Amino acid sequence: MNFFSVKYRLHFPVFLFFLLFIMTNHTLLLAQQQDTTRARVEQDIEKAIEEIDPEESEMDPEELVEFLQELANNPLNINRAGLDELLQVPGLNFRIVQNIIRYRTEEAPFQTVEDLTEVNGLGSATLNRILPYITVGTGFEKGRDLYLNPRYWTGNSRIEIFSRYRQILDEQEGYKRPFSEGGYAGNPGHYYQRLRYTSDHVSAVVTQEKDPGETLPEPSEFDYSGWHVALQNNGRLKDFIIGDFSVAFGQGLLLWNGSAFGKGSEVIRGAGKNERGVRPYTSAQESNAFRGIAATYGERLQFTGFYSSRKRTATEVDENISRFPNNTGFHRTQNELSRKNNLGQETFGGRIRAQIPIGYIGVSGYHNRFDKMIERG
Repeated sequence: MNFFSVKYRLHFPVFLFFLLFIMTNHTLLLAQQQDTTRARVEQDIEKAIEEIDPEESEMDPEELVEFLQELANNPLNINRAGLDELLQVPGLNFRIVQNIIRYRTEEAPFQTVEDLTEVNGLGSATLNRILPYITVGTGFEKGRDLYLNPRYWTGNSRIEIFSRYRQILDEQEGYKRPFSEGGYAGNPGHYYQRLRYTSDHVSAVVTQEKDPGETLPEPSEFDYSGWHVALQNNGRLKDFIIGDFSVAFGQGLLLWNGSAFGKGSEVIRGAGKNERGVRPYTSAQESNAFRGIAATYGERLQFTGFYSSRKRTATEVDENISRFPNNTGFHRTQNELSRKNNLGQETFGGRIRAQIPIGYIGVSGYHNRFDKMIERG
């Protein structure tokens, strides 16, 4: 099965025009930022020269100008610079510098220069003044300072252990019949448990479930087990997921769970079918998850790709033809157990999305392949 969609029915030349428009705006924005930085440095130079008393100071104004220009051309890495180095930045005093070093040591390295506003005593006015002279380093330096620091991954850590049992007290028909005559193989208890670890940049989950009537031979042999390990909000790498994940492309018109597509009554504002991209999956609903690898990279221009391979349960028409996979997830009777995971599904696809002044423009597509023919619905 193949599905392809271009949102808003935009022609490809129009899409290229918008991409060029974004790139042009980005270039103009960089030029404006450079002009602003240059103006700030010139203001600091003028102010410093005005404060020099030529009769009492031994400092050469030309030397001061060269020092500030050199500092602006080679900004200090706020994750690495020492106390003496940071004291050279105009606008910083001893107390603020101590707080900067304490924060990056005890809390976490700075991901952006704007994170300095989290430091006690350093507000937006001070930040604006010191911006020309500071940085978080190049991509390699930033990666080493952040991603090799355990505090970066464990910041705001939370561990959640959840376990639930429920049972209908009235005996149901499926438990009255023997298994050989269509009765249920397991007990009427419904077990659900989840172990979850989350931090600012990591998510790891193990979910297990046994529906009423299903068997549980061993504590580790649940009928359904789901898991994922995900890295989130790491600079331009917005999401990187291994394990179970969900996909929501095209506001429900293209793809919004494990296999379904279709328009609801609330296409634009509905929470169920909005554009969420790829997300780690934590639910026990067996049919709605993909299993494989997925990633989203970029800022204003984003690239998303995913690959999934998993087993589904479907009614067989004959040896080579099946109906579309069902969504119940029940494996209680002899007939249901014989169909368990009898259909392979492989799915891969992605999305390119660009942010423009009036919203988003994007192209999404995916390819869905089963290892048997699917009977027409």
